[in-house]
Amino acid sequence: MHTAPDQLAESSNRRSAAPVGAAPDSPPLLKELRLVQRELGHLAAELRFHQASGEPAELDEWIFSLIFLEARLSKLAQDLTGPEAARPGIPFPEWPRSTLGALS
Repeated sequence: MHTAPDQLAESSNRRSAAPVGAAPDSPPLLKELRLVQRELGHLAAELRFHQASGEPAELDEWIFSLIFLEARLSKLAQDLTGPEAARPGIPFPEWPRSTLGALS
């Protein structure tokens, strides 16, 4: 089963905040990185399953999930390396205030 956007938000809400410029070996940041990596792996496996079986995937939900995970990775990169790592003009979505929430 795939990771739904509400589960992604729940796991994101449990994320420990780390100061900008935190060391890459910071346990909360590594924990978040592993969580996002695992969620991306689940999404990829689910998409491969649907592709192989010919079943239609819920594309809107998948697109939203991938956009949300990309934003989390961007925020994590910013936490690891400082403000210069953030993509200009791409804020980290806060659930459910994100405009992306309209896709769910």
